[in-house]
Amino acid sequence: MANLNLSFINRAFASTLLAIAAFIAVAGTQAQSTFNRHYTVEDGLSSNTVYCVKQDSKGYLWFGTDQGVCRYNGHSFTRYSILDGLSDNDILQIHEDSQGRLWFLTYSGTPCYYFNGTFHNSENTEFLKQAKMNRYLSSFTEGPDGSVYLSSSIGDLMRITRDNEVKIVARPNRDDPAAINQLWWYRQQLFGSSGGEFITNFTKKTRTDIQITLNQQGERGRFHFEDELLYCAQGNQLCIQSTEWDQPSTKTQLPDSGNIHYLGPGYYSDQIAVGTDRGLRFLHKGSLNLSELVLPGRFVTYLTKDHEDGLWVTTLNNGVYFAQSQNMINYTTTAIPHAPVYSLLYQSDTLWFGTSDRHFGYIVNDAVAAYHSLEKFGGLSAHGRILDFFQIDSVILFRAEKFLFRLNKASPETTSGSKLGSTTSLCVDSANNPWSASLGGIHPHFTRPKNSMGYQLKDGIFYLTWVKDSTFLCGTTNGVFRVVLDEERHEAIFPETRQKRVTGIRLMDNGRVVVATAGWGIYVYERDRLLGHFMTSGGYYPSYIHRIRVDPTGNLWLATNTGVYRIRNLQAEPDQWEWKRLDRSNGLLSDHVKDIAFSKDRIAVANFAGISIIDTVQLSQVRASPRLMIEKLSLPDSNHWISDTGAVVKIASGAMTLHLDAISFSTKNILYRYKVDDQPWVETPFRQLTFAELEQGAHTVEVAVKSDFSDWSKPRRVSFEVIGKWWQETSFYWLVALLVFGIFYAIFRLKIVLFDNELLLHYVRVWTDKALRRKVLTLKTSNAIVKVPIANILWVKSESNYCSVVTSDKKIMTLATLKSFEEQLEKEHHFMRVHRSYLINLRHVTAAKSSEVTIADHLITVGATYRNSFKSFYHSFKA
Repeated sequence: MANLNLSFINRAFASTLLAIAAFIAVAGTQAQSTFNRHYTVEDGLSSNTVYCVKQDSKGYLWFGTDQGVCRYNGHSFTRYSILDGLSDNDILQIHEDSQGRLWFLTYSGTPCYYFNGTFHNSENTEFLKQAKMNRYLSSFTEGPDGSVYLSSSIGDLMRITRDNEVKIVARPNRDDPAAINQLWWYRQQLFGSSGGEFITNFTKKTRTDIQITLNQQGERGRFHFEDELLYCAQGNQLCIQSTEWDQPSTKTQLPDSGNIHYLGPGYYSDQIAVGTDRGLRFLHKGSLNLSELVLPGRFVTYLTKDHEDGLWVTTLNNGVYFAQSQNMINYTTTAIPHAPVYSLLYQSDTLWFGTSDRHFGYIVNDAVAAYHSLEKFGGLSAHGRILDFFQIDSVILFRAEKFLFRLNKASPETTSGSKLGSTTSLCVDSANNPWSASLGGIHPHFTRPKNSMGYQLKDGIFYLTWVKDSTFLCGTTNGVFRVVLDEERHEAIFPETRQKRVTGIRLMDNGRVVVATAGWGIYVYERDRLLGHFMTSGGYYPSYIHRIRVDPTGNLWLATNTGVYRIRNLQAEPDQWEWKRLDRSNGLLSDHVKDIAFSKDRIAVANFAGISIIDTVQLSQVRASPRLMIEKLSLPDSNHWISDTGAVVKIASGAMTLHLDAISFSTKNILYRYKVDDQPWVETPFRQLTFAELEQGAHTVEVAVKSDFSDWSKPRRVSFEVIGKWWQETSFYWLVALLVFGIFYAIFRLKIVLFDNELLLHYVRVWTDKALRRKVLTLKTSNAIVKVPIANILWVKSESNYCSVVTSDKKIMTLATLKSFEEQLEKEHHFMRVHRSYLINLRHVTAAKSSEVTIADHLITVGATYRNSFKSFYHSFKA
C-alpha cells in the first residue's frame, strides 16, 4: 500500500471509500486509484463537460453541463435544456433552498429554478424578470430568514426574499470591479470574498483587508468557509485564513503545479476537497498537508457525497466518476499486468492468484509481493491459463491447462516449483489423501504404486469430488457420473445434467448436492431427486457458472459471467434460499467473475479486469434503503401527478397504474413491494404497478422498495376513491341523461301515462335492495377477513374494544369502534345510531315505539340523546 502523507488519510481512506482507499503498489511502483464507474454522453449525460453535481432533498442527482442539466436516479439520465424551461444551457452551479426550489446558476447571468415538476424562468415567473444580472452567476447562499442571495462575476449581489421581492444589495465599484466568488454566513452576518486582498461584510457594509496575497494574473480565486476558517486558492497556491483577519495566513503550493478550480467539503467530515486541472486531492481541516493525487490527469470541477455514501466527481471533458463507499480494494492491470485472473487461493493471510497468460503470484499486506511467469519453470510457455489452485496440507498446487505444478514458496524472489503431470481436477478423501482426475480417469496422487487403485472413464472429467467409501462424483462434458472404485463401476446420475458440461459439484452438510454447469445454471439434488433448478440472469452468457464455492460460514457462492451470487438459508427448501448478487455496479472491476476465495474476514473475487477484495463486515452491513418516489398515477384517459401531501385522488375507473422511481446508486438490483388495502404484500421487480378493475369506494395502496444491500424502505401510501366510470362521460352524455330524466319526470307528474304506483314502488324497492346487496363491508377478525353485504346487517353493537356485527344468521366480532362503523355507513341513509352502544339498520325494524325498536325479535332501547333524530323515522314508520 502506497504511503500517504497524513495518518488521518490512511485511516479515512482505508476504512470505507473504494476509490480513495485502494492505492495498490506493485513492487514499489506508483500507486493508482480506481473509481468503479465512469459516466459519459454514452451513458446519457448531456455533455462530457460537467461543471457541478447536486443531490436534491428527494434523492435525485443533478448534473450541470454546458448543454443543460441531467437528473439521475441510479438507473437512467433525464436531460433538460432551454427547450424545457432552462434560462441557459451553461449551468455552472446548482443549489437547493429551504422551500425545495432547485436553483441553477447560469453563464448568461439569468437565474432559474425547478419546483414541483416545472422550470421557472423570466418568461413564466414574474419576479425572475427583475433578477437578470450582468455576467455569469458565481455564488449562492440562503439567509436565516429564507432569503436567497446570488452574486455575479463582476461583483453584483442580489437578494430574493421569501415573498419573491428582488433587491440589489451591492453593485461593483467601477474602478475596482471584483467577482464575488464565495458567499457565507458567520455570526448572522453575510460575508463575501473575491480575491486575496479583502473580505466584504455585506451586513455591515464594511471591507476588511487581508494578507492572503494570492494574486496570479488571469486565475480566478476559489474560497470555502468552514469552522471559522477561510480556505483560499488561486492558481496553484492554497492558504488558510482565520476569522482574525489581521492574523497572517498559512500558505502552500501544489506539488504538480496544477491550478485549483474547486474548494469544498471532502468525503469525510474532517476533509476539504481540492479539485485541480490535474486531478483531485484532499487535505485535513486546519492543515495544508495534501493527500496523493486521485484521478490523475482529470480536470476536476466539483464533487459531492450522496445519501448512500458514494462519491461523485465531475470533470471538464471527461464526464462523471463514481466511487462506491463499500470497503474494497481493486487490483487492476497496473498491479497484475497479465489479467484476466482465473484462479485464487487464500493460504492464511496470503492470496495466491493465477492469470490467463502464464503468470502467478501472491498478495500479502494488500500489496503484490511476488509475480512470476511459468517460463521460470522451464519450457512451459505453452501452458497459458492457470485455472485452479489447491492446498494439500501445507503444499500449494496449481493447474495450468491440463498439467499440475507444485510450488515451493521460499521468498517472493525465489519461488520455484515442479511439474507433476496431467491433471484436470484434484480432491482429497476422508483420510486427506489426494486424488486427481484427468481426461482418462481417476487415480491417487503423489504416491501411486504400480498396483494402485484407479479408474478409467471415457468422458473427460473436469471436476472431481469425494463422497464416501471410495465413491466419487465426477463432473464431465456429459453430465454427472458416480464412480465406485471398490466395485470398479460407474453410473450416470442426475439425468437433468446430461449433455451439459459440469463445472462444479458441492456436497452440502445437509446431504444435498449442488451441480454447476456451463450455460444452464445450477441443479440441486437430494438422494438423486431434483429439488430445484436456478438460472442466473443478465449478461451475454447468463447461466455460465465458472466456480461454485462454500465460505467458512456455510454460504454457497457462484462465480459467473454475470457477477458473484451469494446463497444463504441453505437448510430450507431451495425456493426459500436467499440470493444476493454482486456485480460491477457494486464495485467489482468486471461482471465476468472466474473464481472466489475466502479468508477470515475477506472475500477475493477474480475477474477479467483483475482482483477485487471485499471486507465481509462491510458486505454484511445493511445500507440505506433506496429513496422511493411515486411519480404519477396513470388512468385510461389521463395522468395524475402524485403530491407528497397524501391527498386523496378521485378516479373514475378501477383500472390504474402507479409509476414508481427508486433512487439508488449503490446497486441496480431493485425490488418493489405493494399491497392494496388489507391484502398481503406482493413483491415485484417492475416499476409500474397496474391494478385491474377495483370495487367502487375508498382504497389505499402502500409501496416500499429495497436493494440487495438494504432492508425495505418505509412504505409510501397513495389513497384514492373509485367513483364510477360514469364520471368519465362528457357533458354531451350529461345533457342526454338530463333530457331523458326530464321527459320521464314530466310523464309522471302530468300523468300522461297512468302508472300503477304500488307496482312502481315495488320495483324501485327491488332495484334498491339489489343495489344494496352488491355493497359489502369488509371486516377483519382474529383469524380471517370477512365480507358482509351491507343490506344483511341487522345492527352493530359496541362491546368494550370490539364491535359485534349481527346479521340474520351470524355474529362477527371485530376490533373497531362504533364511531368508525358510523362513519363508514353514514352514506347509507337507512342506518341510524339509536343508542351509545347500537347502530341499527332501519330496513329491518319490525316494530317501533318512541323509545324502543324491535329487530328480529330483539328489543333495542332508543337512548335519550338520540330520540330527537329518531322521531322522523318513527313518524314515517307509523304512517
